[in-house]
Amino acid sequence: MSVEMLHIDIEKRFGAFGLALRAALPLCGVTAVFGPSGSGKSSLLRLIAGFETPDLGHIRLDSHVWAEKASKRFILPHKRGVGYVFQGGRLLPHLNVYGNLTFADTRARQKGEPAYSFEDVVSAFDLGGLFDRKPETLSGGEQQRVALAQAILTRPRLLLLDEPLSALDDRRKQDILPYLDRLQSQFAIPMLYVSHDLREVTRIADRVLVLEAGHKIAFGDTVETLNAHGFQTEDAGRSGVVLTGQIARIDKRLQLMDISISEATLRLPYDDAYTPGHPVRVILRSSEIALSIKAPEGLSIQNSFQGHVKAIHTRPESAMAAVTLSLGADLEVPVQVTRSAIENLGLKVGRAVFALVKTASLAR
Repeated sequence: MSVEMLHIDIEKRFGAFGLALRAALPLCGVTAVFGPSGSGKSSLLRLIAGFETPDLGHIRLDSHVWAEKASKRFILPHKRGVGYVFQGGRLLPHLNVYGNLTFADTRARQKGEPAYSFEDVVSAFDLGGLFDRKPETLSGGEQQRVALAQAILTRPRLLLLDEPLSALDDRRKQDILPYLDRLQSQFAIPMLYVSHDLREVTRIADRVLVLEAGHKIAFGDTVETLNAHGFQTEDAGRSGVVLTGQIARIDKRLQLMDISISEATLRLPYDDAYTPGHPVRVILRSSEIALSIKAPEGLSIQNSFQGHVKAIHTRPESAMAAVTLSLGADLEVPVQVTRSAIENLGLKVGRAVFALVKTASLAR
């Protein structure tokens, strides 16, 4: 079966800010729209939803025109078949949770027989115990679960999520992310997911559209695109690498997991969401890796890789340098060290080294 394509070729001014974008996005799985604050991510979603109109160009779903300046064609938001989840949930305040959900469900049923049931969605998001609660009595995480369920109950052909976790602390983000995984596995609704959080994008996205200053910088496979462009455009501005691997072994006594990555093994804290064989993505920050020319002994750092220096980049005006390590046939890792350390260790291209990983983040 062919995949629907969302064709975007637009220009739009928002005061001093301009968005100019040409892209063709497949409507399958999760496409993340990634970039720093002010890059145009939310503006793009509003144009796709029909909350804004382009100054020039068009937005088409295959051959169906949603907006086209030249012909003055414009499909209203409620006729595009998209669901929209805002940062703050935006539930109907006068209705309880059950009322919010049934409002969306009833409107969808008026258009025909739904592909999945009200009960399926309620169960998937664990909302049965919240039916009698009003929105103001819900935690931030609970509000977003209801907002996600409400959007799904409209039976959209496309789900637009505008930084849905940005208002949540890290612990509540980790509570919500499994529900986003479930959304894909159970309902298979294509998603455009806006975020400036590298860990969120690494965790859930199949592909990434990178924006900067209102323009497309890159588009493609998540790991390849983030490694080429994502760290440079992230708000934090730090370098690093996304690695793919799988859970090789779990040590419940020590609460650790061994992750096989190419020819290396990384040991991280155990997470009961994972079992042996489960594929994972890991983020290594270049500033969280130290180098040694000798095998490490007597250190609290438990993760080390052996490899060799592939490249060294220095700038006369900076005390820092970027070293690229080759840690296997297809594994390269950037490391940030001082120019002084390069001299003291005698680092040069081809030299064997040990990379000591102080911190690694499982994209979860």
